[in-house]
Formats: sequence, C-alpha cells, structure tokens
Amino acid sequence: MDLQLVVALNAMVLSGLAVVVSLLYQPIGKWPWMAVNVGVVLVGGLALYLAPEKAGTLVALFFVPFVLAPALLTSFSVRRSQMGYPEAAARYARWAARCHPVAANRFSARLLTALTLDGAAGESALAALADSVSPEHRPLVDVCRAAAQDDWGRVLVYSRQSDAANELLKPYEIRALGEIGRLNEMVAVFAHARAMLSGHNLVISKLFVLVFSGRNAAVDRLFEGPLSGMVDEAKFYWRAVATLCSGGDVELGRRTLATLADTAAQPKMRTAARRHLAIAAPGDSLVPSTLAVVNALEDQTLPSSSHSEGWRASPVTLGLLALCIAGFVAEVTLGGSENWDTLIKLGALWPPVVYELGEWWRLITAGFLHYGPAHLATNMFVLFILGKAIEAKLGSLNMLGVYLIGLIGSSAFVLWLMSSNTANYGVLVGASGAIFALFGAEVARVLERWVRARHLGDNRQIVLLGVMLAMQM
Repeated sequence: MDLQLVVALNAMVLSGLAVVVSLLYQPIGKWPWMAVNVGVVLVGGLALYLAPEKAGTLVALFFVPFVLAPALLTSFSVRRSQMGYPEAAARYARWAARCHPVAANRFSARLLTALTLDGAAGESALAALADSVSPEHRPLVDVCRAAAQDDWGRVLVYSRQSDAANELLKPYEIRALGEIGRLNEMVAVFAHARAMLSGHNLVISKLFVLVFSGRNAAVDRLFEGPLSGMVDEAKFYWRAVATLCSGGDVELGRRTLATLADTAAQPKMRTAARRHLAIAAPGDSLVPSTLAVVNALEDQTLPSSSHSEGWRASPVTLGLLALCIAGFVAEVTLGGSENWDTLIKLGALWPPVVYELGEWWRLITAGFLHYGPAHLATNMFVLFILGKAIEAKLGSLNMLGVYLIGLIGSSAFVLWLMSSNTANYGVLVGASGAIFALFGAEVARVLERWVRARHLGDNRQIVLLGVMLAMQM
C-alpha cells in the first residue's frame, strides 16, 4: 500500500468527518471551517487524479496548517482554560487564530485574553467584547462576564439564551444550578445533555455534578485521571466544596476554603471560596430519579476514569498492538513485509494451504500480519484509538471476544468468497476485519441506547458512526 495514497485518503476522510460533524452539531462559525475541510477533500481528489505519486504530500501541505494545527490548538486552549490556566489557554487560542483566522477563532482569542485580566481591567475588556461580537457569540460573553463576577443566577439566565452554542454553554448551566443549590434540576439537565457533550466539556460537567452531589471519592478519581492536569488550587477548592456538600468532614472543608479565601493566587478563586463559606446549606436533597443518575455516574467514573492506571486499564488493546507489531518485526526480519513467501510462512491466509494442509489457524494469525508499514500504521492507529475506548466501555473480555469474532468471521468470509470463485485468490493479511467488528460493537451499543431513549444526541451519533464506517470502507 503506497504511503502517499494512505496519507491522502486519511486526511480526506478526517476532513470529510469534520464536515459531517459540523452539519450534525451546528457549531458557531461552522461555514469557514467546513469550507477549509471541503478544500482538503477537493485538493486530495485532484492530487490523486493528476499527481498520485505526490498526493499525500500535497494534501498534507494543505491539511496540516489549515485543519490539523488549528484543531489541535483549539483543543489545547479549551482544555487549559478549564484546567485553570487562562494565560496558556489564551496563547493557544491566538496561535489557532493565526493558523485559521476566521471570526470564531479570532473571537475565542479575544475572549480568553480578556479572561486573563482581573478586576476592572477584565470587566472592561469583556464589556468591550460584548459590544462588538455577533449575536451568536454574545451569550457566551455574557456568561463569562457573570461567571467572572461570581453571579451564578445571571450565569444560569445567560446560559439558556442560545441553542447554537449549546455545548459550550451547557457546562456553565450545570455548574450554575449546582452553585445556587438546585441539585435535582442540575442532574436532570446533565442527564438530558450528556449525549451532546463531548471531550473535556463532558468531563468538566461530570465534575460539577459529582462535586455538588458530594461524591468525594469520584471527584478524587477525576483528579487522578482526566483532570490530573488541573491547577492545584482548583483541585483543593472543588474537593472542599464536595466535602461541604457531602456533609462529611465539614470543618476540614471550611478550613481549606478559608485558606483559599486569603491566599489563592486568582482573585476569582478567593471570591468563590468566601461565597461558599457563607452558604448555610448545600442545596436541595436528591430525589430517587436524580439520585439514580448520580449513582450511575459515580459507578462509571470510579473504574474507568483514572488515567494514572495508563495502559493497565486496557490490557487487551495493549496486547493486540504488541502482537501486531511483533508480527511486523518478524516479517521484516525474515524477508520483508511485502514478500508473499514471508507472509505465507508466518501465517497469512492462503486458501491452498488452508484446504490442502488443514491449516485453519491461519484464520487468526493472518490478522496479526500486515502488508507494508503504511498498512500497519493505519490499522494500529485506529486500534489504538478505538480499542481503548471500547475496552473501557465493554470490559476487557468482552472487547477481546468482539475482536476475535470479527477477526475469524472476516477471514472465514473472505476465504469462502475466494473458494466459491466470487473473488480472486489472494494472500490475506491485516486486522481490518477485527477493527470493523469494534466499530460494529459501538454502533450496536449506541443503537440499543437510542431504541430505549430516542435522544437527539444518539440520533446524531448513529449517523456519525455510520458515516465513519462508510468512509473507512
């Protein structure tokens, strides 16, 4: 498989998915972003037609600076902002705006830069920004202004003003409900919005629900795992709030907040700590329906959210990756990864030896061999991303079962096609069939949930998974 072809096709697939996601989730400023990604697909198509030997290079020259770099920088910016590092968040946002200087990126850079300022300077910068932005960006500015002033009643009002920025505003709405003590409503909003939230917006929303529900152990696990990079003062603050909400060691929680109220580096943190010290009661009691949601969230968070366990949490995925890489090393060592004799010797699926010698074990071993480095790299990349996520959701044994069923089933099906003269005889290697089985497991999981709940977020996710499967095929 030619490396130029692999690079070109994968960049085109990623851009195609970006277009589909924009159409499904309607983010602010989607049209310029969609135009750039459509440009990647068009450049790739022309390059494959006119200069296939340079297609990967040509597509990469367009894809990396205009799609990959701004997407990564924007992701870094959002994460650093929610982790409590406003200066770093603003710096990443400014770099993203330089790579892709559309209105949405320029707005993000200005907003995050304004949020690095404290006191009157920060309020003045946010007020000036509010007067100059488009109507679709105005609710986010208003929410940030109210949050900077620790006015969570206004945050709640502003966070419900716009559907276009729903995913950006939803964590603010969830936190605002927790801050003002409307805990049952907070949990209900989270449960309804969970399917539409993604990435760090989902993680930070989980934190708010667990903190205001007083689930100290689950909060600690989030800080050990996906939120391990959060600034220490913020961790102390949220642990103290969770302690007060749980009714546990209240004196310890109040001492921590009193210390932060006097010594926190950020004025906003000092103000928030003082306000929580003055709150007499944490909020309303959870009713059985919302209590069940919080219990389920805590159960899901405790076993699966810890990044500190690293690959120990995904032993099957790690083992499969190691076996495939070991198989490739053996190929290179014994004659080359694109040498048919070497591949057949190591266990590739070749119908004559299966039928004549009874070597049915090749149905499995073929899945751990690959034809060339590009074939290995693309399959291992997808297995790395998808395998770890599926293993966390289904469990190690179930994930292994799905993988082996996909591997054996796809190998047997191709063998049947060749033996029935439906397809020409050939040497079969690669983990693609097993990886597609993982895709299928995720589609089935989401579809089963959709049949029960019929949530709009699941509708979108089903469509997106279907498009991903079609593009991969």
